[in-house]
This record gives sequence, C-alpha cells and structure tokens, in this order.
Amino acid sequence: MTLTALRLPAPAGRRSADAENTKSKGKARAKGKPEGKARFDEVVEHPMEENMVLPEGARLLPGEMWFEVVEYIPGRTACHRYPYRRYVLELPEDADKETVFGDTLPSGIRAKCPVAGCMLSAPMIAFIMTQKYAYHLPQKRVRMMLRDMGAHIPRTTLNRFYMQGADALLAMLGETFRDEVRKGGYFMVDETLQTVGVDNRELGRRYMNRYLWEFYNREKGLVEYVYEEGSRGQNVLRSFFDSDPQTLEMLISCDGYNAYRLFDSDEYPGVTVVGCWTHERRNFIDALPSCRKPCGEMISMTGGLFENEAVCAELGFTEDNRLAYRKKNTKPLLDTIKAAADRMWNDPGLMAVGLLKKAVGYLRNQWDHLSNILKSGVPEISNNLSEQRVKPIKLSLKNCLNIGSEEAAKKHAFMHSLAESSRLCSVNIADYFTSLFRHARSTLSSDDLRGLLPNHYTAKC
Repeated sequence: MTLTALRLPAPAGRRSADAENTKSKGKARAKGKPEGKARFDEVVEHPMEENMVLPEGARLLPGEMWFEVVEYIPGRTACHRYPYRRYVLELPEDADKETVFGDTLPSGIRAKCPVAGCMLSAPMIAFIMTQKYAYHLPQKRVRMMLRDMGAHIPRTTLNRFYMQGADALLAMLGETFRDEVRKGGYFMVDETLQTVGVDNRELGRRYMNRYLWEFYNREKGLVEYVYEEGSRGQNVLRSFFDSDPQTLEMLISCDGYNAYRLFDSDEYPGVTVVGCWTHERRNFIDALPSCRKPCGEMISMTGGLFENEAVCAELGFTEDNRLAYRKKNTKPLLDTIKAAADRMWNDPGLMAVGLLKKAVGYLRNQWDHLSNILKSGVPEISNNLSEQRVKPIKLSLKNCLNIGSEEAAKKHAFMHSLAESSRLCSVNIADYFTSLFRHARSTLSSDDLRGLLPNHYTAKC
C-alpha cells in the first residue's frame, strides 16, 4: 500500500501572512531597482601625466581606469567697498550749463549692481530669487543661508531686494513675455486660491483668499500666472485673450468651472473648449463607496480612454494620426459612456445616491466639452498638466503662508512665470536669472528681448 502525502490548505491567518510577506518582498524588489550612475554637469579630466607615479622597473598593464573625486565648492559672500569722491566741473560760459556734478567712481563698477538702489551683484540677486521662486524657500530660510555664507541681511532689507529685483525684470521683460505667451493655438487653463494682504480703508490690511490664474501655452512651453485683483470671473479670460473674439481661433483645456462657458457663446466662434476626463473620473471615484457597481463600470470605461491615449503616445502618433485613432477607438467608448450616464440619470433609485447624482450630472452637463476630444488630435483628454503647473504656487504658499499685498502678488506671479517656464524649457533657472539681471540696465531691441525668453534662451553665463 502506497501512502500519499496530502497537502492541507493553510489556515486563513497563515495564508494572509504569506500573502503579506510576498507582497512586501515584491515592494522591496521594486524599491531596490538601480537608478543609474551619478552624473555631474561639470567634469574636469586631468591628464594622467599630471599625477602619475610609476616605480622604477614597473610595467603598465593594458587598459585605462578612472578614480573620481567629487569636490564641494562652498558658497560665500564678500562685500567690495570702493571709496570715491564727488566733484563739480565748471563749464565754459557758452555751454548750456554752468556746472556739472559727478563722482570719481568708474561706470563699470556701478554696472556690477544691475538693479537701481540694490547693492547686490547679478549672480547674488539671481541666487536669492532662485531660492525663492525655484526652490520655494521662505525668506527666513534664505536669510539663514545668506548668514552661513557670510551675509547678514535684515528681513526688511531682503524683502526690498526681492521687490526691486522683480520690478527690474518686470519692466525689462514683462511686456515681451506676455506677448509671447499669448501667441498660441492651444492653452491649458486653471485657477487656484492664495492668501493675499488686501488693504481696506476701514479695517486696514486684512489677509483674504484671492484667485491666481494659470495659462499654460503648451505649444511654446511657457506658462503665465495672472493676478487680476484676485478675481475669478470671466473678466480675467477676456483680459488675457484680448484680441478680436470673432477672429480668435484656439483650443482650451480646462475643468468644469462655469467661467469657461464664456467660450460657448457666439462671441467666440473659433474657440473650442475641451473638458477634463480626470475631473469626470474623480467624481465617480468619490461616489464609489456609496454605489460600487455602476461607479466601477464608469471608471473602467473612462480608463479605456486613457489607455487609448497611452497607445498614441507610445507609438508617437502625429496630431492627424491621433485624431484618426480617437475617431476609430475612442468614439465607441464615448457613446457607451454617454448611454450609461443617461441610463443612470433616468433611474430614480441610483439618483437617490447624492454623490452618484453629482457625478452623473457633471458628466452630462460637461458632455459637449468632454466629447470635443474628437474634434482635434492636439488637446489632451486630461487637464493634469495644467494642474501640475499650479504646484509651484502651492509649495511657495505652504512655506511662506501668504503674500503681503496685491502689488506683491502681481510681481510674485511674474517671477513664478519666468521660473516655471524656464523649468519647462529645460533652462537652468539660476543661470537664466543671472543672465537677465546682467541685461537689466541695458537698452535692448525687441529681438534681443525676445531672445531672453525661456523658450529662446541659450546659456551665455
């Protein structure tokens, strides 16, 4: 008689523990994937003869090897003081003026301070601007960094330097940047809250929630943040797209905020608004615990839309190919989603669930915008790229808490526009700010100013 060993099923507790261990090991393996070798923008290669030590009688083996040392160059500051004297120059009697006042300081030394009334050099003021607008550090931490570098600057003085630097760049490049951003056929738009100090005649300064708009020109890789007295109304859209509404032709990706209904009117016949399917999907995710089956089906169908977009991106489709793929594969999904939404809307039992009713109502109300992805292969089906451009503003507010005044809010918006546009165009922000400040006192032509924009800039520092 042959005995056969029987494998009994493990107890439920043990099975869950085994599954947990397997899951944990999988996560550990995922985290342990190699990230590649360290790399550095500046590499100094020394010739072998410079440090070669070869004992007498030794013979070199084939192949060359490298020994690497990463050097840390600490930051420091130094204040250069130049003595000078004022003078008066008496002119001949036939001159327009009798006397001229001046000083003995060469103009080249004064040019080292690119911002009038600010004692900082171009690299120095670019450094503090970079810390604030590229790395989102609050003023207190910037002052600590400067102190460790040997510069002890009072809070009010540093705040004045910020405003003077922003004023200089805004006066030099503000109009050119705005004109460049607004030339495009596809924009992604969003708005966000920020806390701003508002002056009130009776109550004085009060910190209130105000809105900041973000306009992302996807074609040029530029983003402009706009503060219009904290307004969230359609007047901001009219002001930004200030050309003739009848001749304006473009695509706009946005969420379901009612202000964008402005472009649905006959006033803007050439503007097509494309809705965000991420916002639509998020509503059903919120309603999922309340009504799992219908929400799960809608989420699954919406996921099919994103899978189609992933295929287009993977195959590197052009705009025309992308549109053809959408009409062939995405349109049937859209028809199915619309039919499912109408069926849910007409079911009183399902519409008794508040969150589900909100999700279905949003989809039906925004359907004209959401289905506009079938009109062009240019726009994205999600406005996430626009929302990612809001992150720098949120990070700054998280660290700095508020903006002192509405005038400061406009300057902060412009500086964030330059910093984020530089990041989108793969431009080193510190080098870019340094170059801008070095040109702050120069008289530049319109072509030269356009060459200083992030999408045209080439490093010269």
